[in-house]
Amino acid sequence: MKIGVIGIGNIGGTLARKLVAEGHQVRVANSKGPDDVQPFAVKIGAEAVDTHGAVDGVELVILVSEDIKV
Repeated sequence: MKIGVIGIGNIGGTLARKLVAEGHQVRVANSKGPDDVQPFAVKIGAEAVDTHGAVDGVELVILVSEDIKV
């Protein structure tokens, strides 16, 4: 499955890592751009993209904002 993960902090990063390990094609992005997420993407075997690339042509988008307080 092609999955886009926007937000690669503790929660998003863990999800992305586990999804790649399960064999999914994962694109990772954050608000700072692909250059910022590139080291993480390489480390886990994902593709670093901007937020538009994370949603374009994927089957599932996961948006994680760890700044939201409930």
